[in-house]
Amino acid sequence: MKRLIFTVMAVGLLIACGGGSTDTMRRLQQAEDVVEEHPDSAAGLLSQVVTTGMTEEETALYGLLWTMAEFKKHNKDVNDSLVSRSIDYFDHHGDKRHRALAYYYRGAVRHYAMHRLPEAIKDLKMAEGLSEGLDDWQLKSKIDEQLAFTNYYSQNAALAVKYSQKFLRDAKMLNDSTMVVRAHQTVAGSYELLDVTDSAFVYLLRGLQWIDGANELARRDIMAAVADMYKQQKDYLRAEQYLKDEVLSASNKVSGYVTLADIRMAQGKMDEAESLYQSLLQEEEHPQYRMQVCSHLAQLYEKRGDYERAYAMRLRHDEISDSLVKANDSQRMAQWQQQYDEERQAKEFYRRTSWMLGLIIALAVLVALSIAVGTWWHRRKVRRLSFRLDEDARRISELRTKIELLEKSGAENGQEIARLKEELEKPHGANIGYAAGGHTDVQPVAAAPVHRRGHSQGAAVPGGLFRPTAPEALAGVGAQVQRPLHRAVHLPHYAG
Repeated sequence: MKRLIFTVMAVGLLIACGGGSTDTMRRLQQAEDVVEEHPDSAAGLLSQVVTTGMTEEETALYGLLWTMAEFKKHNKDVNDSLVSRSIDYFDHHGDKRHRALAYYYRGAVRHYAMHRLPEAIKDLKMAEGLSEGLDDWQLKSKIDEQLAFTNYYSQNAALAVKYSQKFLRDAKMLNDSTMVVRAHQTVAGSYELLDVTDSAFVYLLRGLQWIDGANELARRDIMAAVADMYKQQKDYLRAEQYLKDEVLSASNKVSGYVTLADIRMAQGKMDEAESLYQSLLQEEEHPQYRMQVCSHLAQLYEKRGDYERAYAMRLRHDEISDSLVKANDSQRMAQWQQQYDEERQAKEFYRRTSWMLGLIIALAVLVALSIAVGTWWHRRKVRRLSFRLDEDARRISELRTKIELLEKSGAENGQEIARLKEELEKPHGANIGYAAGGHTDVQPVAAAPVHRRGHSQGAAVPGGLFRPTAPEALAGVGAQVQRPLHRAVHLPHYAG
């Protein structure tokens, strides 16, 4: 019974833990869906999450979403502690998109809230490299825009132009009017940093063509920038036409108020201009903007002839500038970014060509193997053909020997045949001559003595035949002689 109760409690605990984890992940996913457009709502959802007992994945996602929401709410107290822990997790377990987002927002926080530009640029470069393999133009546009800003504030004009142009390309890909307006303004600011004011003014006028579809903040910013460009051309009337109340009431009002103060100073309204500058100096905390206001105040005091205060503003400007130079080291950051890009391009080139290199190596191995197999097969075939040739040569030699022997034997047989022919032809020719009444002095073949029946015995003629004594004797015995002549060699011994 106790075992059953323990089992039921364990199962209930597991279900409770599983349900809690599921609820936590559900709230995190809801916050992720709304954090881009509604950071306040996302912050509210995150506040309902119980952070104790979260898994490593949930902790990493929570840290990223909390940093995103606080940054978008313009919270000046936001730091990089939570998102750094998120990066530690995403570097080993997360997907590319969450990893790129984490690096991007840590770079943005380090730039705007912590003013650590070198570290911010490194994070943003990491985010840029990770975003290359993603089909997420929204994320790419964020990264390119932030890199343009960081390089602009660190006085790297060439890189600012490069990334602002990339940002403009991303905005047009997304067909987002607000983003396109911001991108044109960013490009114009980068060209102004290069002292190419004509190009800057052209991009600002192009950006004005998109303001109908842009949000209020983008419209205010670009109108303030256009007013500043007209102010630089000393067209103060047209400049003030763009400095409307809504432009001056924008959250980022430095550009508009500095432009308006500059116009007042150019018009000789020094007190009004000083008041505007001093209010900006007290309200603005960003070092770049404070340095800009100090420079304008120094010019104002010089025009007034108050060189002591002008010198004090110059010193303040230089202090801010020196602190930024020490903190930023723009040249070193530019070199580091170039080196990083070269290394990343080299890695990307190697990654893209590694399969080709592998294919070439495989083909080389295949060719070498084919050559080896072909060589072995060729040698084996040559050996077999050589053996056959040797066999054929041996057989040919034997046949030649046999032919020579046969030819020699044939010559001997021919001589023997010729001799036998001669032997056969000699008696045959003699008998013919004897029977035809030719020469009677031909010596006959030796034979035994023959005794004619009915004649007296006389002396036998050597050769076994009686030699006639007169030609007339042939007349009576011609017929009798011709028949035995045909087989003269085979006559038996005749008994008397």
